[in-house]
Amino acid sequence: MKFACVPVARVRRVLKRIRQLHDAHGTGREANVLLIVGLTGVGKSVVAHHYEEFYPSYEIDEGGEIITCFPVLIVEVPVNCTLKGLAGAILTTLRDVAPTKGTQVEWTRRAVGKLKKHRVEILILNEFHHLVHSDTDEVIEESAEYIKALLNTNTCQILLIGQPKGTRILRPDGQNDRRSKGVLFIEPYDWSNEQDRKEFRIVLNELEQHLGLPERSALGGYEMALRIYNACRGLPGYATRLLEQALWIAMDEELPCLSMPILARAAEELRNPNQRRWFNPFLENAPTTPVAPAKIGDEEEGKLADIAEARRRRRS
Repeated sequence: MKFACVPVARVRRVLKRIRQLHDAHGTGREANVLLIVGLTGVGKSVVAHHYEEFYPSYEIDEGGEIITCFPVLIVEVPVNCTLKGLAGAILTTLRDVAPTKGTQVEWTRRAVGKLKKHRVEILILNEFHHLVHSDTDEVIEESAEYIKALLNTNTCQILLIGQPKGTRILRPDGQNDRRSKGVLFIEPYDWSNEQDRKEFRIVLNELEQHLGLPERSALGGYEMALRIYNACRGLPGYATRLLEQALWIAMDEELPCLSMPILARAAEELRNPNQRRWFNPFLENAPTTPVAPAKIGDEEEGKLADIAEARRRRRS
């Protein structure tokens, strides 16, 4: 089943920033870029797809040719993306018949032509952190330059969505500073923050409306919401996945609602075997104090710090 995007305050805030970027299309001599970053499961892609629904594709007749127009075009960036992979992903989404043939100049020219032909106003590159190599944490320069080349053509606005490490692909220089609409960080919910706690419970109440079960599960009740929060550490994407798994169990066994035992089973089935000191928050003897919200792991932070230090030494 598909859970709808819940229009809470943070969602409206993100949508407003995307709309501001979109509204600037065609108003200047240069295209602009906005970065939306956050941990996996924080809801970045869900909001992007929700925004896309406001601007569905449509067809036009241009000189006897029927052309499908995409005011908002979402392209998934491949893992460890090469220039060929990025150009191919964009051209494939734009229905190019030979997306991986040609040189960098030809890829850029064809992409620009396709973006104009299909009336793309805002190009959304999802998972753009894949432009940072997962093994070396080095920016894949040619792919980053390809994005800059697309910006140079002033064909459409560009929205980059991904994890925090991806912010490095836009290095501070005169061009980037002038074109950038900023970086919007989406943080996980924090139970210790009253507004976050209230909004998280609203999200759970809204998600329950889509379960389709005969009895209420009271997901937004204080105790149940706290246990779900502890399971997902404030990441609504993981909470949705947990509820989907629990719903499958309930439907398979013809149960009327999502109870603690069902959620406990779902959490166990989704458990990451590499996760240390894990506890199932839906068991009777589980702690009921809120955990800290999710963050970039200490190992990842240490790795990024080591890379930054190595770069500093090379510069000096």
